[in-house]
Amino acid sequence: MPGGITQRAREAARLRRSDTRPPATWSDPNWVERAHLAVGELADLLAVPRDRIELAVDYTRDYGDWPWPRMTVADPDGTVHHFTAAYNLAAQICALAPCPTCGQQVPLIWIRTLADYGDLLDGTALTEDEFDPVAEFRGDPGHAEACPHREHR
Repeated sequence: MPGGITQRAREAARLRRSDTRPPATWSDPNWVERAHLAVGELADLLAVPRDRIELAVDYTRDYGDWPWPRMTVADPDGTVHHFTAAYNLAAQICALAPCPTCGQQVPLIWIRTLADYGDLLDGTALTEDEFDPVAEFRGDPGHAEACPHREHR
């Protein structure tokens, strides 16, 4: 996240004020605490500073009225990586990546180590013998309407 403390603090305050969708997650201390725990877990997994991870509310995915956090990390070369914490739990970090069927960005695999993410990036995790998507993959609202994986859980 570029910028100094002043710029980042003002942006964080703007995000909190603009969060008017129910529930207003940024004003819910429990949601914020859990989302920041997920950011810390992801930072440790990727071995990057926490301030390189942009945190946002993912209104596409939720558990009841509990939206999941969306975490975005940009490499210095401009490559962007997307993650979520299923149910806003730091122990359930998933890579958001294109569905092999419909191409839409969905939770695909658990990221418990940097090597897990490497398997996804090099395609190893997507081979017929290895592909074992997270349970949240099936029925995810991010799938295209016609995708067979969009069926409701």
